[in-house]
Amino acid sequence: MSLVSRSPADTQLAELIEHFDQWRQSRTTRGEPIPEPLSEPAVSLTQVLPLSRVAKRLRLNRQDLKKRCGQRLKPQPPPAGGTDTGLYRSQTRARMGRGGHGHRAGAA
Repeated sequence: MSLVSRSPADTQLAELIEHFDQWRQSRTTRGEPIPEPLSEPAVSLTQVLPLSRVAKRLRLNRQDLKKRCGQRLKPQPPPAGGTDTGLYRSQTRARMGRGGHGHRAGAA
């Protein structure tokens, strides 16, 4: 029997999955918007877990979750002395171009 250590974010995601399942069972129509008390933690989890993983586990449309993230959260630098989640690095690369070197095509 092996013990699997889960990160706090994984634990939060597991709890959020249960809340989403309860909401899905109690909603009146399928097109009902996700309540803020559910969508906010989902967006927050994308800061420490891959967006695709959060979307898949919560059974959300990846593009819709990505749009919500852009509307609600501003990019934040990595925590001082904390673990590198790669989020800040990927956001920096997106601003600087695919290579992440800060050079633009045609720039001298």
